[in-house]
Amino acid sequence: MVFALLADGARWSDWAGPFVPRSSWQDAGDPVGSVGAVRRLGIGPWVSLERIVEHDPPHRLAYVVDSWSPYRGYRATVDLVPTIDGGTRIYWRASFTPKVRGTGALLQWFLSSVVAGFAVRLARAADGRR
Repeated sequence: MVFALLADGARWSDWAGPFVPRSSWQDAGDPVGSVGAVRRLGIGPWVSLERIVEHDPPHRLAYVVDSWSPYRGYRATVDLVPTIDGGTRIYWRASFTPKVRGTGALLQWFLSSVVAGFAVRLARAADGRR
């Protein structure tokens, strides 16, 4: 269930929170959501185009940001690890290089907060909570 929610780019707006008011597939891929698919998250000038670069259900999904951003080389990997009690541990890691010198710490703080929020909301949605 966790991987299905994470991998469905069209449904991110159902669970991801205020930074993703809309979500859809720019290019759904074949099969849908596989390597090469591009999801479109956000609205207006705050749209993020994210290309799937690893798709290994139900364990791993990785993506890169292909749209304009204040950083380059953004890559995130989400590993889903089953726990003994039947749950799933979410490991969401990302790396990037800031485009403007001196902005790395601020970008890291902001993106870490956003990604942590995504992980919490993903877990809640998979568990049936909002």
